[in-house]
Amino acid sequence: MKFKRNNTFEKNALNKKTEEVNSNIKKIKSPNKKEIKKEILRKNIAFEKIFKRLDNDKDGEISKNNIDLYGISKRMLKILAPIMDEIKEGGTISSEEFVKK
Repeated sequence: MKFKRNNTFEKNALNKKTEEVNSNIKKIKSPNKKEIKKEILRKNIAFEKIFKRLDNDKDGEISKNNIDLYGISKRMLKILAPIMDEIKEGGTISSEEFVKK
């Protein structure tokens, strides 16, 4: 004689867990558009300050011959590594491009 599994019990347990997860998701506060814009603006301002610090001759562009890395932390250099690689290849980067990347 074969016993059937109690699918109703399993479905009820699954439904209860799903409801619990959905309830927890609703409790998480998602940022609104205003908060997102503020965060983007804050980051842009921070990158503009970093650019001004790096812009040795204050001409609005950074190149491999015109960059001031004095006082820049190792952590920040790691973050800026992709941009630095681009500059090493002979390119220049403007403030606007720097902030976008």
